[in-house]
Amino acid sequence: MCRLMADALELDAVGIDDDFFRLGGDSLAAERLFLAIEETIARRLPLASLYDCPTVRLLAEMITTGNAARSWSMIVKIRDRGAKPPIFIVPGVGGEVIGMGRLAQHLDGDRPVYCCHFIGLDPSEMPVDSIEDMATSFLPEIRRMQPAGPYHLLGACFGGLVALELAQRLRAEGEEVGLLCLADTPLPDFAAAGGNRRLPVGLQFVLDRMKFFARELAGRGRGERFDFVRGKARRIVSVVQSGSLPPDVKVEIAKRRVIEANRTAARRYVPRPYGGAAIYVRSANRPSGPLQARRMSWQGYFPAGLAMHAVECRDSGELFGPHVGDLAAILSAVLHDPPPAGVKA
Repeated sequence: MCRLMADALELDAVGIDDDFFRLGGDSLAAERLFLAIEETIARRLPLASLYDCPTVRLLAEMITTGNAARSWSMIVKIRDRGAKPPIFIVPGVGGEVIGMGRLAQHLDGDRPVYCCHFIGLDPSEMPVDSIEDMATSFLPEIRRMQPAGPYHLLGACFGGLVALELAQRLRAEGEEVGLLCLADTPLPDFAAAGGNRRLPVGLQFVLDRMKFFARELAGRGRGERFDFVRGKARRIVSVVQSGSLPPDVKVEIAKRRVIEANRTAARRYVPRPYGGAAIYVRSANRPSGPLQARRMSWQGYFPAGLAMHAVECRDSGELFGPHVGDLAAILSAVLHDPPPAGVKA
């Protein structure tokens, strides 16, 4: 396990009690680690379990005690300590949970941070293609972790639609919603609500892989091409003989299914006017166009007020990446939280 984690982090060595995140671990390193674990012990673990078990010792304990079989959860505990009401995050279209840990580092340490985990990221499950059904799944878990308000909700891009639906339902149940933040969330494209017919995810994956391999082959020297084709052919033969897809292919197809289901859910969703106050944080340097126009068209759905905030970045990846401190500063100001000690906003 130490060797697998060191390889995933591209380090020479990792100790049994070294923390994955303190060593610089991100979502890509987590994916490499968990694919390597699956290939070694034939068991798929959710990336989000790293928040509960960020060291080799804790991961090994989770696996050997059997807790790994119960570790899939719809709500991930990014930080579960603190006396203040927590923030619940709904991630973007790809369900990126690991990356939300960077936001938690910039928020008040006395406030717990949780993140919703989309159904379907486990390759054994099929994703949900309805915002309403997602809210129905997440809400009982949120209420179980926090029985009473005020509830604080943050939606990243696509996740803003789910956060809005959760806020609507909580208010309908008589609960107080404190913070509702939509971050770079486009208004649904009603003209595309019917959706265009697309190829099945598996077939689209094969076609994309073929195009990728063709480009990679064309970029290789004449002497390297034979070895490249032979290596790919051996992998195909191995898959046929085993009757099972490699772990990395299973994970990639599962991600594509989730993304396609979330895009379908966004096209179908019809938002209702929201009776409470909310804030909108946008990437100020996005290029103009129809999608950007839909990001600026939310005001009519928030008659009680929608405070607009702009961060000087190009997209959601930067908003939750290099500029996450700016996002956290906006959230902290709305929540009247002090910035964590030693963290520069």
